[in-house]
Amino acid sequence: MLRQYLCHYISIAIGIAALLVMTPAVAAKDIPKEQFNDVVVKGAIEGENITFTIDVKATTRSRWHNVKLVSGDIVLQRSSGLARGDKIEYDPASQTYWIKWKSRGEHHVQLVIAARPKPDATGKWREAVLSIPSSQVRHLNVTCDRRDL
Repeated sequence: MLRQYLCHYISIAIGIAALLVMTPAVAAKDIPKEQFNDVVVKGAIEGENITFTIDVKATTRSRWHNVKLVSGDIVLQRSSGLARGDKIEYDPASQTYWIKWKSRGEHHVQLVIAARPKPDATGKWREAVLSIPSSQVRHLNVTCDRRDL
């Protein structure tokens, strides 16, 4: 009987040890191919128009990997900080701007976008909705030319 319990506990210990040894390999595979280190969003409301300057610092582990930058009912007005060969692409079906960085490593890009505001549920206000990357640090600042906002 004692031998049966010892064999059972030894097999459990071996199973736990195997899981502990295998876990780092599985976790390393799940590390994202990109990491956004800093995202700064500066909005400007002028009359009924709103524009955003989005400043992104990212680190990538692979080349030519599609990375979602921003999505919403928006249009890209200009970009800066792209290295030769980097590409920004737009997917109209998902209303998303994607970037493909030519090389791995540290990247810094700035986008200026215009968002289309729509009436909210009450009809009294207009709102613009967009999605930006999650990051370790996010800064948001919106200025307005009207005193009542």
